[in-house]
Amino acid sequence: MATTISLPTSVTTNSITGSNLFAADGTNTTGVWDDTHADVELSGFSSLSIPSGATINGIEVIVNGQGNPAANTPKIVVHNGTSYSSSYNFLGSFSKGNSTFDPGWGGSGNLFGLSWTPTTAAGIKVLIPSSTIQPSGRRLYWDYVKVRITYTAASGYGHDVNGVAAANIGKVNGIATASIEKVNGI
Repeated sequence: MATTISLPTSVTTNSITGSNLFAADGTNTTGVWDDTHADVELSGFSSLSIPSGATINGIEVIVNGQGNPAANTPKIVVHNGTSYSSSYNFLGSFSKGNSTFDPGWGGSGNLFGLSWTPTTAAGIKVLIPSSTIQPSGRRLYWDYVKVRITYTAASGYGHDVNGVAAANIGKVNGIATASIEKVNGI
């Protein structure tokens, strides 16, 4: 299985300076928020590169940051272009020291209960509902959020052979794949 990973490039709200979550720059002062701020939806994971025909196996959301002890309950929701998933619990435990949680949510075999294609996975959105930061008054300080997609590339040949499309490689000039070494007298 292969993976692709990306930082976001877009955020729906900047009440927490959410655009600072777009870079792994070690600041840990970005994305400062608590249950009194608006929900944050991250999108534009433009570096995700998934080949056409691939099967999506899992989605992981990675976070680097810190939070008040007991602010360990932020949940996330992901969107596949059509539907939002259910809320998923955080897999780690924030403390006042900086940590990377890889993954913080999901896994290499977790699809968040949704159907995915290479196109919808590349267009994923991650929603962090402020209402899930409990107990009230706790704060989170994050440096970045990343998405990693695990996929299996489509089976079969991946390249054209002498101008024959990969989809037609099973037979070249009527010669079965098993006899491909005999093409053009080779």
